[in-house]
Amino acid sequence: MRKRSVYIVNGNGQYERLFEGLGYDIVEGFSDTPSLIVFTGGADVTPSMYGARPHPRTFSDPERDHRERVIWLRSQDRGIPAVGICRGGQFLNVLSGGSMYQHIQGHATGINHLIRDSETGEEVMVSSTHHQMMIPSEDAIVLATADVVDWPLGMEQRDIEVVYYPHTNALCFQPHPEFFATDHPCVQYLNRCIEERLFA
Repeated sequence: MRKRSVYIVNGNGQYERLFEGLGYDIVEGFSDTPSLIVFTGGADVTPSMYGARPHPRTFSDPERDHRERVIWLRSQDRGIPAVGICRGGQFLNVLSGGSMYQHIQGHATGINHLIRDSETGEEVMVSSTHHQMMIPSEDAIVLATADVVDWPLGMEQRDIEVVYYPHTNALCFQPHPEFFATDHPCVQYLNRCIEERLFA
């Protein structure tokens, strides 16, 4: 059986260690069609991509968004499943039809917190470093939520942490598994989502 390979877009050594620990070969680009493509953390997704004006605390990199959208479209043409981590998850959420809350309180803390699997109720410890939150489209399957955000009165709801889009075969994973060792529950939960959704 051929070993799976991964193309990590704008990644670094942390992402390489993460996926090598999960048994993937790291490849550059599309020359040897990868099994998986990964979009990584960074600046906020450009609000115009989901029909919004920028919030005062939104800081985007439109050039990066443009470059990575081209890469994503190529991966879609080739039927390559995609994983987005933190900003990468938000990016895939937008490209799959979702939008964003541009500024929330309670997640840009650097403090770990629990997420809850929507099907099993299992709780998993993850990281918390982002100040935006995904708003999934109706096409999404919400896989995990949390209760960390300090929502304004009247907006109280579950924080959307992990989302899967069947029509784009995209997994949007807002936590940071690359911060942890391979045996950490956050990494194992990511791998389970990949296996059960992207490669099912």
